[in-house]
Amino acid sequence: MTENLEKIADSVTLRLFARVSMIGATPVLGMLGWFAMNWLDTQFTAQAHATAIVAEQVQQVSAQIPALKDRVLTLETNSARGRAERERFQDDALQQLRLMQSDIPSLIAGQAALVATMDERRARSR
Repeated sequence: MTENLEKIADSVTLRLFARVSMIGATPVLGMLGWFAMNWLDTQFTAQAHATAIVAEQVQQVSAQIPALKDRVLTLETNSARGRAERERFQDDALQQLRLMQSDIPSLIAGQAALVATMDERRARSR
């Protein structure tokens, strides 16, 4: 008889434990789901905040683009103008150097003629 009593007691204890587990499983799973939803909501809120910050920064940069376009256009214009002025200056300097080089032989010839004239006058005066 003790075996039957033990079997019945084990069966009752097991059933009681199973019933309590079934009763408690629903609230525990509900709490786990609630915590998971709150965690996900926190993550989504943080992501939305980060996205809003990035969108604001993009909007600020977009607002600055027209001014940057004007500045770049001004720099390109000044660069092209400066390049043209440098090329013009270099061409003028090169032209002047060519003129000076072309005058050198005539200056040498004039100096030689002057030296010859002075030598001739010295020779006459002696």
